[in-house]
Amino acid sequence: MTPIFHIFLGYSLEDGKFKEGGQVSEIKALLENGARPMYKNNEGHGAIHEAAARGQIEIMNLILTKFPEVLDQKSSSSRRSYNTPLTMAIMNDRKEAVQLLILKVFYRPELL
Repeated sequence: MTPIFHIFLGYSLEDGKFKEGGQVSEIKALLENGARPMYKNNEGHGAIHEAAARGQIEIMNLILTKFPEVLDQKSSSSRRSYNTPLTMAIMNDRKEAVQLLILKVFYRPELL
């Protein structure tokens, strides 16, 4: 697993304690230092899928601002259909995440 995925999901410390994931400042620092959120877990979900499923708007904005190409990233699990971040947000009833993703899908300045 990549550092951004550990920071996102949480991880165990050396003393055995668990550090909660989803810390915006840590994810921002990783992205600013070149981390790429392209890794997918064994279910085929990337960091953007997890953020959408959890409704973590600020993290979604951080990732999508720097890596807009992950907007269309599909999961690659053979156990599930190929979910996009938008379908993950819909399935988890994350209305703000759905709104953000729809806005990002339809507002693509590079297409203007």
